[in-house]
Formats: sequence, structure tokens, C-alpha cells
Amino acid sequence: MRDGQFVLWSRKTASGRFLAGLGCRLPEHLERLATAAGWIHISFEKAGDIDLDAVLWPNGKREDVEAVPTYRRLRLFRENRSIWLDDNERVLSAALWFQSPLSIRFAAEPVARRLAQVLSPT
Repeated sequence: MRDGQFVLWSRKTASGRFLAGLGCRLPEHLERLATAAGWIHISFEKAGDIDLDAVLWPNGKREDVEAVPTYRRLRLFRENRSIWLDDNERVLSAALWFQSPLSIRFAAEPVARRLAQVLSPT
């Protein structure tokens, strides 16, 4: 979340490619919104665009995101399918941002496990 908008990684970014390697894909209409740097900016008013099967939030801004009324109306919120990397997981979050062979290996299992948890039928 930045400057009053939700921000997603497109497949143009290393983080987006990492998540794609785990089987995560953004809808094509969102990919088309990506800047040259790979960022996808979604206004709070268009929060429905991020009502996806799961969303990984690496920036520890859970309280800020959950304070957005349009986010709280999403199925994503109601079904608790956001994955929050908080301040206690700074190393994991950094591994997603600054990738190397070692950081990818470090991040793959915990991120895949968290995705499986939120996507598993209850």
C-alpha cells in the first residue's frame, strides 16, 4: 500500500515471477495496468480488483490495509485469505524483494506453506 493505493507486483518484477513460480497468477486485466517497472497501482475505490484467491502483503501494513473500508468488504478479507508478512518476518519479506539463489530457496517453503494454508478448503 502506497500513496492511497494498493500496489501489486506484476510478472515483470522478480517478486511477481517468484510468485508465478509457485503457481500464482494475476488476472490479465491487472497485468495490463503494470508500469514499466512492474508495479500495479489500484485505487481504494477499485478494491474489488484485488479480490483474488490470495494476496501476499510483504510490508507489515496490516492495520493500514484493514482500515480501508473497501478492503473490508472483499471476500479476500471476509475469508481471511490475505497473507501478512509483518515486522517479525522482515527477513522473509526482504528475500522476496532482494532475490538471490539463496533468498529464493529461503523464501520458497514458508511462502508456499502460507499460500497453501489460506487456499485450503476448510
